Amino acid sequence: MKPLHRSLSGLLIAIVSVPLFISLLACLPVPIGDPEKSRIDADLSGIWLVGDDASVALIEPYDKRTWIVTLFETAIDEEVCPEEDTEEQGENDYEILVGRIQESDGKCFELMGPEEVYKAWRVKLGGHQFMTWEPKGGFDKDHGFGSDVWLVFRIDKVNKDEFTLSMIDQDYDGFEDPSVAEKFAELEDQGLPYDPRKLKAARRAAEKVIRRNAVDEELYEDELIFYRVQPEHYDLFGMKHGLGIDW
Repeated sequence: MKPLHRSLSGLLIAIVSVPLFISLLACLPVPIGDPEKSRIDADLSGIWLVGDDASVALIEPYDKRTWIVTLFETAIDEEVCPEEDTEEQGENDYEILVGRIQESDGKCFELMGPEEVYKAWRVKLGGHQFMTWEPKGGFDKDHGFGSDVWLVFRIDKVNKDEFTLSMIDQDYDGFEDPSVAEKFAELEDQGLPYDPRKLKAARRAAEKVIRRNAVDEELYEDELIFYRVQPEHYDLFGMKHGLGIDW
């Protein structure tokens, strides 16, 4: 697993804008789990700072089974944001960033418009919880709505205000088994819209690989660290009513 966690000081290069998740991270060609059989975990609902790149994620319950995940683009201004003097023991990226925003009177950090939207749900495989993010708000000229990529993560809770998502690596050896690879290839050859039966068969084949190898760190490519944005800090992040919208 390749941890993306790094000090925010390394991000302060002029104005740093958050790039799209989907352009940075590998995706699976099938979703994992069934959103109709899922149940949300209230501990994961909230507004979160993604510690590796200082983006903001709103994980909002849609119903009992699924969330809507909205990613907000952010920018940090090095010329305004105070430099880090000494990092106190025990401080994390969230505490460091809050301190810098406070020192700059809220001027060094900007929360911009929503950048990406996903439907998300959970499933338990091999004794671990996983979360699938399905891109929303897009279409193509030939097939209309629909997705051919999904972001799939293992969930690891640290405490009520911190958790990590470890992204599954599509290049993991287990997915090269003919029983899986052939089903993936059938979907690619078919193109959108996918045959629901073929998609289900490919999903179940992928789930078997994940279930058997959930503890194998080689299954995962990247780790994203999420810190809960505390209500008393909403104003520091430019949020009104918990969102980047001034009503």
